Amino acid sequence: DYVLHSIGYFVLTLLLIRLLLAEQPKKLQKLATIFSGTNNPHDGLIFWNIASITGVFIAIGYGVTDELHQYFTPGRHCSFNDLLANSFGAFMAYGVSMLDYLIMSRTSLHKRWTKRIKWLKAISYAKSLS
Repeated sequence: DYVLHSIGYFVLTLLLIRLLLAEQPKKLQKLATIFSGTNNPHDGLIFWNIASITGVFIAIGYGVTDELHQYFTPGRHCSFNDLLANSFGAFMAYGVSMLDYLIMSRTSLHKRWTKRIKWLKAISYAKSLS
């Protein structure tokens, strides 16, 4: 059961991170500008990191509310271990997201792989790096 929780929240967090990177909300851009000390809110690693951490916290927040809702639902139980499994999956997605940034920031490697494997281009975050 814990493995399924981790996988589910891993996927949820990856989707949230992708949404935040694609949409680039103005509040995240302001935070990136403050932390980077430059006027460029898309300063690569800082914006990517803020978007990834925000996705993790949204997923964990959803996990907390889901466990609380299960506490009040007859036939269901609230478990701290489920919450830990959810958080583990979310933080694994953070790690994958940062690994993805490192791979994509090396443009030659990124271009080589997207040329070899066509479907990688469709799911690429390349727009977020510019």
